[in-house]
Amino acid sequence: MRTIIYSVCIAVLYCSDCIAGGRGTAMTTGRARASKEFFVQLERDWNMQRAQDPASDDTSKTAFAKLPSTIAFREAIKQRLADSGAESVVLQFHAYVGSEAPKSQATEKAEPAGEAAPRDTRFAFIAGTEILRQLEPTCELKAITMLLTYFCPDEIAPGVLLESFLAFPLEHDCAESLPMVVLFDAFAQSGSPEVRRTIANAARRAFPQVPPEDNDAAFIAACRHWYIRNRPKSKLNDDYAHKAMNPAYQNEPLYVPLAKH
Repeated sequence: MRTIIYSVCIAVLYCSDCIAGGRGTAMTTGRARASKEFFVQLERDWNMQRAQDPASDDTSKTAFAKLPSTIAFREAIKQRLADSGAESVVLQFHAYVGSEAPKSQATEKAEPAGEAAPRDTRFAFIAGTEILRQLEPTCELKAITMLLTYFCPDEIAPGVLLESFLAFPLEHDCAESLPMVVLFDAFAQSGSPEVRRTIANAARRAFPQVPPEDNDAAFIAACRHWYIRNRPKSKLNDDYAHKAMNPAYQNEPLYVPLAKH
């Protein structure tokens, strides 16, 4: 299960095309003016390296992971996280993508939507996904929540739903990667209607056992209550990994009751 999700996540760094954005209230402090120059330069370096590498057109997950541009890009973000700290890097990325993050990476060189908007929406998605991927095993909950208030794709990769990526452990041996409170908190802190809708949709997929509610805020509150009350007596549902790709699994919840002995 963990290996399947991780393998698909490698491919998304090239081919996914979904990103939701907006200004989260957590980003509206003075610290949100953090320098975007690191990501501006990283974008230039990444595109330059890819232009010099004829193999960069190979979109297979194995080939992409081995590209010099991919390796250098990942190492640069890893080093930045180590040097600056998770929250600082999240603020820098927010300054890079601007108040309205690109919604899609379908356009290679999109016209800027504003002064702070990235020139390359594909790179913006790749960078945001990589930050999330590297933060996931650290359980830096505050930084991850901050990131999700403006970078909140419905799928991390084709067939890998956001809530699956957050919940299932990828690179470490713990029972659960991240508690779902990061999604609930991101919903509460985000000022973006699109991000809030994306999170509400993820919650509706993950918690079909919660009574339906048209009002997103009310439904998120009900999911939080269910999660806090029932998580100790539940386990992650391995079948949930199939939900995005197989209609037969559409009613599967993210959590199922623990087996009674």
